Amino acid sequence: MGNSIRLGNVTISDVNFNNQFDPGMDLVTNSFGKALTAKTKAHHLGKILKFLQVPRWKGIRLLEASRYLDYFSEARRQAHFGDVRDVAVSLQEAKDEAAGLGISFNRRIANQIIKRSLIKGAWKQIHLAKKLLGNGADPSVILKHLKQAEMFETELQSKFKIRIQRIQRPLSKLLKTTLQKVLPYLILEAKNAASAGDIYSTEAIIQDLHEYASKARQRFQINFPIIPVAIKKIMQTAYLMGIPKLYQKAWNLATHGQTIRTRRVIRQMRTRLNEAQKVYGLTLNYRVNWADLILEEALIKGIDDNLRLALRSAQRKPVGHQRWIRLAEQYVREYNIKFSIGKKLQLDTAILDEIRDCSQKLTPCPSIGSLPLTQRP
Repeated sequence: MGNSIRLGNVTISDVNFNNQFDPGMDLVTNSFGKALTAKTKAHHLGKILKFLQVPRWKGIRLLEASRYLDYFSEARRQAHFGDVRDVAVSLQEAKDEAAGLGISFNRRIANQIIKRSLIKGAWKQIHLAKKLLGNGADPSVILKHLKQAEMFETELQSKFKIRIQRIQRPLSKLLKTTLQKVLPYLILEAKNAASAGDIYSTEAIIQDLHEYASKARQRFQINFPIIPVAIKKIMQTAYLMGIPKLYQKAWNLATHGQTIRTRRVIRQMRTRLNEAQKVYGLTLNYRVNWADLILEEALIKGIDDNLRLALRSAQRKPVGHQRWIRLAEQYVREYNIKFSIGKKLQLDTAILDEIRDCSQKLTPCPSIGSLPLTQRP
């Protein structure tokens, strides 16, 4: 029977398995396996060639052509449900397949699919927003759906020069209602985030607040007063509550040997302290002794962590463990420069020898476990 390859509504039985369509040899059937008349077969095959934008079957690899058509079919299905991002992925796959086939990508059909997905996608987001609004959901979540609908509508206008009033009217009405609800809600959310010491979330919420207040004013002439003194007070609370949490976060990372991440948090902490002083007028000082204690712990635990990583690497392959040992040695040097008084910290040569022998399969690999490998001098 040959290899059965489906292309659209027909199946081609590739009798000689050459991945090419040989009209005098290969059997063409419908999706139910029923043979087609010469006229029907010519009609279906002609439609496929037209879609592929080629005049003849010569040089067309059937399996690749089948995948190309399938990606378009999947994109059509996704467009029907308004799944704009999925459509973009399927069409990109089709485009890559076209390049492999050496044919032109069918941009005309692709644009039709994109257009349909944007229209359906805008409606989908509007209906979701309307449902959430009726259920009393978080206004900021509703706004995300409406922003998505706006993006789709904007793309329809910019890419296809289409303005759909039946999308714009409900979108505008929902947006106005939601903006009126979301602005006081965001003030409350910012206060909650600040009280929890979440500086990053507080900043993001206040940024959203300014953006939505501007949109409400420009688009609907809704004036929502944002009082700078109140915003400053919220941010001051966020810093006062949040900076101690950064110290704690750095300590937790340090105790788990996450030296690089610990350094990153300490840098963030210094940046935040600088912002708190210069932007918000807070008298918060960098606690040098505490930061040094955190870094010292991070170096000691980081040395142990790198030795364990070196052992795991040595168990798998003869090379690769050296980078972890070099990093451990780097931490030892840094520790001795910054924190060692008198007696210097040194790596345990017995452990280094065991790791080296393990990598060369000279001895069984040791089990280091979770006990501390490095002791402070």
